[in-house]
Amino acid sequence: MAKPVFIFSYRRSLAGTLLVAREATLGLMRPALRKAGLTEQQWRLLRVIEVEDGQCEPTRLAHLSLIQGPSMTRIMKDLVEQGLIDRIYDARNSRRSVLRLTDLGSEWLTRVTAEIDMSLSPHMESFGAERLAALMDELRALTATFAPAEASDAQG
Repeated sequence: MAKPVFIFSYRRSLAGTLLVAREATLGLMRPALRKAGLTEQQWRLLRVIEVEDGQCEPTRLAHLSLIQGPSMTRIMKDLVEQGLIDRIYDARNSRRSVLRLTDLGSEWLTRVTAEIDMSLSPHMESFGAERLAALMDELRALTATFAPAEASDAQG
């Protein structure tokens, strides 16, 4: 069998380029997250709950935040212990629950979002709003091509 020929280094491949872009973006966000005592995954969960009108069912939350079940369970527990979310059980079916942002969670989210926006804004302005919107549209189209089931979630 012939050995594959790679024209580009991994960092210049599609997967590598996407990872480098992700790390560059998160690198600007991490100081604000560390200051708030939040992990990237905790931040994602809080943001998704916020976008879902302040509450979300755990399975849907795991799907929308791109976090696997076992990690989701641990992260939910940590966020409840920190007082950032509440887990409210269905009175008719104790296996069903909804996760809801607490007032403290909403306050943290507002504060951390403002810090992250201050970190990202100059870079987003430098890149350009139109270019950023076009890039995000292209990434959604790429997702639709590679993983059509994921594309509908990426639209929201």
